Amino acid sequence: MKILQIYSFLLVLDCAGSAPPVLTRRGSAPLGSKARLLCTAAASPLPVTYQLMKSQWVVATVTRLQENLPAEFVITVTKAKEGSYHCLVTAGGNTTTSNSITLLLMRTRLTSDPNPPVLYEGSRLLLSCEGPVESGLSYTWFFNRSVVTPQTAPPLRPAGWRLTVEHVTEQHAGRYSCMTTARRTDNRSSSSSELTVVVKAFLSQPRISVSLSKEAGGYEGAVTCWTSTGSPPASFSLFLDGQEVASRNASASMTVTFPVAMVPAQDMGAARCRVKTDIQDLWSETQPLFVVPVGGHVEVEVEYLYGADSKMAAAQLHCRPGRGTFPSFSWLLNGSGLPVDLLPPPPLHAAAPRYGLVDGGRSLVLTGLAPGGGGSYRCRVRDSFDDSAPWFESPAVLVRLTAGALTPVEIVSISFCCFLLLVLGAGGVFVMLSLGERRRANIRRSSTSHSGPHLPAAVPPLTPQRSRAGVCYDAHRQTLQLIPVQ
Repeated sequence: MKILQIYSFLLVLDCAGSAPPVLTRRGSAPLGSKARLLCTAAASPLPVTYQLMKSQWVVATVTRLQENLPAEFVITVTKAKEGSYHCLVTAGGNTTTSNSITLLLMRTRLTSDPNPPVLYEGSRLLLSCEGPVESGLSYTWFFNRSVVTPQTAPPLRPAGWRLTVEHVTEQHAGRYSCMTTARRTDNRSSSSSELTVVVKAFLSQPRISVSLSKEAGGYEGAVTCWTSTGSPPASFSLFLDGQEVASRNASASMTVTFPVAMVPAQDMGAARCRVKTDIQDLWSETQPLFVVPVGGHVEVEVEYLYGADSKMAAAQLHCRPGRGTFPSFSWLLNGSGLPVDLLPPPPLHAAAPRYGLVDGGRSLVLTGLAPGGGGSYRCRVRDSFDDSAPWFESPAVLVRLTAGALTPVEIVSISFCCFLLLVLGAGGVFVMLSLGERRRANIRRSSTSHSGPHLPAAVPPLTPQRSRAGVCYDAHRQTLQLIPVQ
């Protein structure tokens, strides 16, 4: 019995004088991962109790009934679990304290310059990927959740922990993120949160248009202001005769419409649009608010178009109203109305005459001509804002369609024009030569009558240069051109 007591006493003394327990943990850990802390103690009388401590708080307790069996503590890494840890080992009534370690959260943060990342086209963008304080980190960049590679569009060329775009465009707008990987510690990775980069386009010159409609209660006018380029938000304002009468903020579309009072044939002033952003302030042209009703004499002009082979390829009819701000057009062939929803002109080799409306119905194109085709065409015009307004009709025009070549009369007319141009060109050359000869004669007379020593003429004699010219006929435009030949 005494021998057993002496052995126990010596064992306690050995435990008290042995090395303290050791708590180990490697580096930092990503958010949400499992951190494993290992507490190892020297040989101690059983049972051995291990307690993991964070400051003064007990995190977990483990009891071992076997010798030389360390305690492992598993912690889910969160922001609250970050801090200093140590373990307490209790055996045989004695408690020893291990070393302290710091559990760091492996953070990766993406920052931008400018901040927030909202910038205009042509500006410089700098993104920085800030990872944990460890050596041997590698960086992976993401654009719109795809890994940035040399084939990424638009081209992005990150250099380590930085990504720089010297002159951004709207294509560079999107979501960016980065990921750090600690290759020296089991390739542990940590990703940043996404950063949305907004690239704004500069405003173009604002434009203005006016429209008018007739409702049951009278007329309703509208002024539309818009820009073809530019990024919202922007502030649109309407000015009438220099005074601001309405304003509206555009958050999605760069087109804003303002209602205005308008009456046909009455001068309602002059409108102008203004658009402003944080760096731009632009004005549109001035638009008079004066609507002229359709009226006056209406006529149809016919233009025949020929191909390179001197054969008629198409005919184009233009409707010319006497007046009217918002005209609506309608066409008739041989007294019957042509459909409003005409298809675009078909290929020129179509067998029968086909129709196509251009310029809002103002012009009618006839293609796919057949020999002997054609007919009597009229156009009608009325106010587009009033369906009950009367039609103003043009006189009938007979359009002759044929796929044949130019007629003898047309050929004679063109030949006469060419001859006339040649005569004018030859006459011009003759006049130039006559003027040059007269000038040389004057110089000779002046030098003969001079009483002093003989001096060379101040102006060298002119050498006649003959110029040639060719005449070119543009069948499509029906024009004659005088082309000089060197």
